[in-house]
Amino acid sequence: RLVLLASLIVVAYVAGQCNTSGRGDHFRCAIWVKTGFCDQVFYSEAQKQAFCGTACGLCPETNCGAIYLGTTLKIQTAQTVAANAATAIPAGSKITKVYAVPGCSMHLLTDPTPPAAGVAGIEAIESPFAGTGMNVNVTGTPAEGATAMRCTCP
Repeated sequence: RLVLLASLIVVAYVAGQCNTSGRGDHFRCAIWVKTGFCDQVFYSEAQKQAFCGTACGLCPETNCGAIYLGTTLKIQTAQTVAANAATAIPAGSKITKVYAVPGCSMHLLTDPTPPAAGVAGIEAIESPFAGTGMNVNVTGTPAEGATAMRCTCP
C-alpha cells in the first residue's frame, strides 16, 4: 500500500494540472474532501488539482479560463468566439489567481471601462497568461488594476 501511495503522489506531482479530458475528480475525492484534504498544507496545489481539483475549487469548469478573487473562484468565462468581448471584473477586486485551459490565453485588461467587442483593450503588465491547466498566482498591477478579462483560444 505504501508503494501505491508513493506512486500516486509522484503521478499527482507530474500530472498536477486540471483535468480537461472529462475524467473528473478521483472516485474517493468526496471522502477526502470531508476529511480536510483541500486544506492540508502537506499536499501541493498540483496534487490537490490532480486528485480533487474541481471539489477543492482549484479547477474551474470552463472551456477557456477563470479568475480567483481571494481564495474563491469568482468569474469563469467561456471562449468568446464571435466578437472577442471582454467580461467585467467587479471594481476594487484583487485577483489572486488566473486559470486558462492549455492552449488558451487569459488577458487581463486595465481600461477604465471594459472595452467593447472587437476592441483590443489595454493589457495589464504580465498579461496575457498562457494556458497551462494550472492556476497562476497574480501579484502587482494585474492583480489590483484589472477591470476586465478576455479569454481566447485558437
